[in-house]
Amino acid sequence: MRRVARWLVVVALVAVGAAVSSSDLAWAQPVEEGPPDPDAPPKNLKVLPKETPRREVTALMKTFNKALGVKCAYCHNTKDYALDEKKHKDIARSFMRMTLEMEKSTFSYQDAPKVRFNCYMCHRGQEEPVLTPP
Repeated sequence: MRRVARWLVVVALVAVGAAVSSSDLAWAQPVEEGPPDPDAPPKNLKVLPKETPRREVTALMKTFNKALGVKCAYCHNTKDYALDEKKHKDIARSFMRMTLEMEKSTFSYQDAPKVRFNCYMCHRGQEEPVLTPP
């Protein structure tokens, strides 16, 4: 009886081992969060100047996180931040262009203080802009 029980345990372990693929063990492998080198130049900048240091890009992205109440994965593939596979990344770029243009053209009066537009002005920590006061 013991011999049969041992064989059943061995057969069960082998069956479980065969059923588990390497992708099922992804939790056991380290996940690369963010760029491997904080001093490496950023890739795929389309609105910001290409020579913008990674630390400045990261600081700007953190303001986006807070202004929209989202995490990096909302706009980025966190295994490769340079990929353009998520629509929110293009939307963010469009709004960056819009705010830069607004600052340059609309509020360029000599006597007026420089108006700085940002995501928080409309989003107030929400994914969707808050269009009416509470």
